[in-house]
Amino acid sequence: MPTKDEVEAARRQIERLSDECEADLRELIRLTEGGALKGPEGDKLAADMRQWQRDTKNYFRAALDTLHELRTQGASL
Repeated sequence: MPTKDEVEAARRQIERLSDECEADLRELIRLTEGGALKGPEGDKLAADMRQWQRDTKNYFRAALDTLHELRTQGASL
């Protein structure tokens, strides 16, 4: 079972990575929707990136939920 400090360090790391990933995807979406790629291929790429953004947000949220469960389990031991 991880220690409270290890869980907290993992939470901070996940939140940092989530923020970085969100910012990178937001910038890519902005460029694509701003006309960096035109036509159906550009539209598809922009739609795919919006889906990646939703998916990665869900993955990071699931990771944080898992850490919360670990912290809760640790408190009950």
